[in-house]
Amino acid sequence: MRLGQLWIGLSMRTVSAVVDFQQSGSAGIYPALAEAFNIPWHMIVDGDQAGKNFKDQILKRGFNEEDLSRHFEMLPQDKVLEDQLVTDGNYQLFREILEEIGVRLAPQSTNAELVRELKNNKIGYMGILASRVANDEELAQRMPEPFVNLITELKNANA
Repeated sequence: MRLGQLWIGLSMRTVSAVVDFQQSGSAGIYPALAEAFNIPWHMIVDGDQAGKNFKDQILKRGFNEEDLSRHFEMLPQDKVLEDQLVTDGNYQLFREILEEIGVRLAPQSTNAELVRELKNNKIGYMGILASRVANDEELAQRMPEPFVNLITELKNANA
């Protein structure tokens, strides 16, 4: 499973949801539906070829580059979410989280080995990470920049 999530809100002040569209159909259908119902949306995807394909799917739905500049972001080139989480300086945090879910890494594990284990244990690590991020503002600020920016924007709109 790759990062393929879309933020949809009925109103920035009332409801928001994260949709894992990767497992639920074409990336293009969700922004098209959101637009049809006048629902604000934002999409963040991996910076790999799959992310580029998601962008193409949205463009094929009649969106243009200007639309996407306001609603669509890719992680840095060739980075999937797990790569970016480790690149952002969270190596030790994710070693600890993996240990909490029973995944043991060798003491001198490389970033690549850590990323591989994160990819293989998405549900386990994400549940723990989400709880920690919700309760630790400093940690929240160390998450990938597109997510930090989007959450900050949403918080400011609700202030």
